[in-house]
Amino acid sequence: MVKVIAVVAGGAERQASVRAGLGAFRTAPDIVLVHDAVRPFVRREVVRRVIQKAGECGGAVAAVRVTDTIKEVRRQGSVVRTLAREQLWAVQTPQGFRFPILLRAHREADRAGFAGTDEASLVERLGQPVSIVEGDASNIKITTRLDLETAKMHAFRGC
Repeated sequence: MVKVIAVVAGGAERQASVRAGLGAFRTAPDIVLVHDAVRPFVRREVVRRVIQKAGECGGAVAAVRVTDTIKEVRRQGSVVRTLAREQLWAVQTPQGFRFPILLRAHREADRAGFAGTDEASLVERLGQPVSIVEGDASNIKITTRLDLETAKMHAFRGC
Protein backbone atom coordinates (compact mmCIF):
# COMPACT_ATOMS: atom_id res chain seq x y z
CA MET A 1 0.00 0.00 0.00
CA VAL A 2 1.23 3.48 -0.90
CA LYS A 3 0.86 6.33 1.55
CA VAL A 4 0.35 9.87 0.24
CA ILE A 5 2.94 12.11 1.90
CA ALA A 6 2.29 15.36 0.05
CA VAL A 7 -0.10 16.98 -2.39
CA VAL A 8 1.59 19.29 -4.89
CA ALA A 9 -0.12 21.90 -7.05
CA GLY A 10 0.10 20.95 -10.70
CA GLY A 11 1.04 23.10 -13.64
CA ALA A 12 -0.76 24.13 -16.79
CA GLU A 13 0.55 21.06 -18.62
CA ARG A 14 1.47 17.51 -17.58
CA GLN A 15 5.18 18.22 -17.86
CA ALA A 16 4.98 21.13 -15.42
CA SER A 17 2.92 19.04 -13.00
CA VAL A 18 5.43 16.19 -13.02
CA ARG A 19 8.34 18.61 -12.64
CA ALA A 20 6.61 20.12 -9.58
CA GLY A 21 6.12 16.65 -8.14
CA LEU A 22 9.78 15.78 -8.66
CA GLY A 23 10.78 18.98 -6.88
CA ALA A 24 8.66 18.11 -3.84
CA PHE A 25 10.75 15.12 -2.74
CA ARG A 26 12.73 15.83 0.43
CA THR A 27 14.81 12.72 -0.16
CA ALA A 28 15.31 11.41 -3.68
CA PRO A 29 13.80 7.96 -4.20
CA ASP A 30 15.59 5.32 -6.27
CA ILE A 31 12.68 4.94 -8.70
CA VAL A 32 9.84 7.32 -9.42
CA LEU A 33 6.62 6.44 -11.25
CA VAL A 34 4.43 8.80 -13.22
CA HIS A 35 0.84 7.67 -13.67
CA ASP A 36 -2.12 9.41 -15.30
CA ALA A 37 -5.09 9.81 -12.99
CA VAL A 38 -7.24 9.23 -16.07
CA ARG A 39 -6.06 5.58 -16.10
CA PRO A 40 -7.88 4.27 -13.02
CA PHE A 41 -7.80 0.57 -13.94
CA VAL A 42 -4.05 -0.09 -13.83
CA ARG A 43 -3.23 -3.51 -12.40
CA ARG A 44 -0.67 -4.02 -9.63
CA GLU A 45 1.27 -6.48 -11.77
CA VAL A 46 1.81 -3.82 -14.45
CA VAL A 47 3.09 -1.41 -11.78
CA ARG A 48 5.44 -4.10 -10.43
CA ARG A 49 6.82 -4.84 -13.91
CA VAL A 50 7.48 -1.15 -14.59
CA ILE A 51 9.27 -0.70 -11.24
CA GLN A 52 11.42 -3.79 -11.80
CA LYS A 53 12.41 -2.88 -15.37
CA ALA A 54 13.09 0.78 -14.47
CA GLY A 55 15.43 -0.44 -11.74
CA GLU A 56 17.24 -2.69 -14.21
CA CYS A 57 17.39 -0.34 -17.21
CA GLY A 58 16.88 3.18 -15.89
CA GLY A 59 13.53 3.73 -17.57
CA ALA A 60 10.45 1.68 -18.44
CA VAL A 61 6.93 2.27 -19.70
CA ALA A 62 3.84 0.11 -19.79
CA ALA A 63 2.57 -0.42 -23.32
CA VAL A 64 0.34 -2.65 -25.41
CA ARG A 65 0.93 -3.85 -28.94
CA VAL A 66 -0.87 -1.90 -31.63
CA THR A 67 -3.50 -3.96 -33.42
CA ASP A 68 -4.79 -1.32 -35.85
CA THR A 69 -3.04 -0.42 -39.08
CA ILE A 70 -1.24 2.90 -38.57
CA LYS A 71 -0.61 5.36 -41.42
CA GLU A 72 1.86 8.24 -41.50
CA VAL A 73 -0.02 11.14 -43.12
CA ARG A 74 0.97 14.53 -44.54
CA ARG A 75 -0.77 17.65 -43.24
CA GLN A 76 -2.93 17.70 -46.36
CA GLY A 77 -4.27 14.28 -45.47
CA SER A 78 -2.46 12.14 -48.01
CA VAL A 79 -0.85 8.91 -46.85
CA VAL A 80 2.94 8.87 -46.77
CA ARG A 81 3.30 5.24 -45.75
CA THR A 82 1.93 2.40 -43.68
CA LEU A 83 3.96 1.70 -40.56
CA ALA A 84 4.96 -1.84 -39.61
CA ARG A 85 2.52 -2.71 -36.84
CA GLU A 86 4.85 -5.40 -35.47
CA GLN A 87 7.15 -2.60 -34.26
CA LEU A 88 4.47 -0.32 -32.80
CA TRP A 89 3.29 -0.11 -29.21
CA ALA A 90 0.68 2.18 -27.61
CA VAL A 91 2.33 3.59 -24.52
CA GLN A 92 0.44 3.83 -21.24
CA THR A 93 1.29 4.79 -17.71
CA PRO A 94 2.81 4.09 -15.30
CA GLN A 95 6.14 5.21 -16.60
CA GLY A 96 9.04 4.57 -14.25
CA PHE A 97 12.57 5.95 -14.10
CA ARG A 98 15.55 6.17 -11.86
CA PHE A 99 14.97 9.49 -10.12
CA PRO A 100 18.18 11.27 -11.26
CA ILE A 101 17.49 10.38 -14.91
CA LEU A 102 13.96 11.77 -14.89
CA LEU A 103 14.96 14.89 -12.95
CA ARG A 104 17.76 15.63 -15.43
CA ALA A 105 15.41 15.00 -18.36
CA HIS A 106 12.91 17.51 -16.99
CA ARG A 107 15.54 20.13 -16.23
CA GLU A 108 17.09 19.87 -19.69
CA ALA A 109 13.71 19.93 -21.43
CA ASP A 110 12.78 23.03 -19.43
CA ARG A 111 16.04 24.76 -20.36
CA ALA A 112 15.55 23.95 -24.05
CA GLY A 113 11.85 24.81 -24.10
CA PHE A 114 11.09 21.25 -25.19
CA ALA A 115 7.55 19.97 -24.55
CA GLY A 116 7.31 16.18 -24.62
CA THR A 117 4.18 14.10 -24.89
CA ASP A 118 5.23 11.95 -21.94
CA GLU A 119 8.17 11.41 -19.59
CA ALA A 120 9.68 8.77 -21.86
CA SER A 121 10.04 11.35 -24.65
CA LEU A 122 12.04 13.59 -22.30
CA VAL A 123 14.30 10.73 -21.26
CA GLU A 124 14.72 9.51 -24.86
CA ARG A 125 15.84 13.03 -25.79
CA LEU A 126 18.83 12.56 -23.47
CA GLY A 127 19.81 9.40 -25.32
CA GLN A 128 18.84 7.26 -22.33
CA PRO A 129 17.21 3.89 -23.05
CA VAL A 130 13.57 3.35 -22.16
CA SER A 131 12.26 -0.23 -22.09
CA ILE A 132 8.76 -1.47 -22.83
CA VAL A 133 6.97 -3.77 -20.42
CA GLU A 134 3.71 -5.49 -21.32
CA GLY A 135 0.84 -3.29 -20.20
CA ASP A 136 -2.81 -4.24 -20.05
CA ALA A 137 -5.66 -3.45 -22.44
CA SER A 138 -7.91 -2.73 -19.45
CA ASN A 139 -5.59 0.17 -18.45
CA ILE A 140 -7.68 2.55 -20.54
CA LYS A 141 -7.24 6.32 -20.64
CA ILE A 142 -10.46 8.21 -20.03
CA THR A 143 -10.37 11.33 -22.20
CA THR A 144 -13.55 11.23 -24.28
CA ARG A 145 -17.23 10.65 -23.57
CA LEU A 146 -16.95 7.19 -25.17
CA ASP A 147 -13.98 6.39 -22.89
CA LEU A 148 -16.11 7.36 -19.89
CA GLU A 149 -18.94 5.08 -21.00
CA THR A 150 -16.44 2.24 -21.50
CA ALA A 151 -15.00 2.89 -18.03
CA LYS A 152 -18.47 2.77 -16.47
CA MET A 153 -19.09 -0.63 -18.08
CA HIS A 154 -15.64 -1.80 -16.97
CA ALA A 155 -16.24 -0.71 -13.37
CA PHE A 156 -19.74 -2.20 -13.35
CA ARG A 157 -18.33 -5.60 -14.31
CA GLY A 158 -16.02 -5.42 -11.31
CA CYS A 159 -12.84 -5.69 -13.39
